[in-house]
Amino acid sequence: MWLLGLIAMSAGADEIWDADRFVTEGYKRYGVESGMVSIAHKGAGSGTTTIWFDHWGWREAKLVNKSSIAMGNPVEQHTWELLDGEVLTTVDLMDRKGVRDREPELLAKAQSIPSKSMVHVGRDLLVGMGGVEGKPMKVAKLQCVPWTVESLTATICLHETGLTLHSQSAFMGIELVDVATRVDLNATVDPARFSVPAGMTVLEKLPQPDLK
Repeated sequence: MWLLGLIAMSAGADEIWDADRFVTEGYKRYGVESGMVSIAHKGAGSGTTTIWFDHWGWREAKLVNKSSIAMGNPVEQHTWELLDGEVLTTVDLMDRKGVRDREPELLAKAQSIPSKSMVHVGRDLLVGMGGVEGKPMKVAKLQCVPWTVESLTATICLHETGLTLHSQSAFMGIELVDVATRVDLNATVDPARFSVPAGMTVLEKLPQPDLK
């Protein structure tokens, strides 16, 4: 889920892959075909994030409604995102404007894995940063394994599907906690969840690669 955004690699293909193409080629972003995850934000932030996905995670919609404090000032985040293969659409619901662009690092990372499964990418990333595995715990009725990274003052609990069910971090005395409150695995997702909200203006960028 959220850890995949930390991965940055280059891509060599000029063709843009959508979610259908990833599935046809046998790639999996999560270890479950579809589902829904509700997340509560606590600590310095409050609010919720809801994630809906299918196509083994290659099509994913994310709705964020969050309030926080940054440098003593209140910050509001109300956004909607859609990942469709390697194309990411991000919309600011307050400004009613968004951008649709290509995220080629996802294709590059997927193609670099012989098994074609990205389920353990998050775990491998944490291990590479010195993460220490903890005792399994239950979050939203599901078992996950916590990994603590001292250099980041963070603990992230990963489900066997690759989904992050709990994360906790602290920076300059500010604690951020994200915890899954409901997880429905293999749930049927309404196709309407993957449509840009009405009344939004989306700027389309795209092409890109050939990155070397």
